[in-house]
Amino acid sequence: MSTTAADMSSTTPAYDPLGHLADDLAQVRAQGLYRPLRVMTSANRTRVTVDGREAITLASNNYLGLNTHPRLVERRWTRSAVSGPGRARCAPSPGRWRSTRS
Repeated sequence: MSTTAADMSSTTPAYDPLGHLADDLAQVRAQGLYRPLRVMTSANRTRVTVDGREAITLASNNYLGLNTHPRLVERRWTRSAVSGPGRARCAPSPGRWRSTRS
C-alpha cells in the first residue's frame, strides 16, 4: 500500500521555525521582565506625550532642536513622500513614534 501526500500531511505536524517564541515570551512575562514598547504621540521636545501621559524628556538626539524645526520637518515629509521613510524610520529600541501629522 502506498502513502499519498494527503495522508502524510494529516499525520505530520507542520514545522514552525518561530514556535518557540511564544514559550520564550511567556517565560519572560512570568519572570516580570517583559517591557512593552512605549508610544510617543507628540513631537520630540522637552515635554512629550508617551502612552497618553505627559512626560519630560531627559534623553534625546534633539539637542539642537532640529527635528522640530519647521523647514526641516516639511522637507522630511516631502522627501519621504517621494522616496519612502528610509532606514531612520525604524522603531528605536525603547519605543515607537506615532505620526502627529494629519
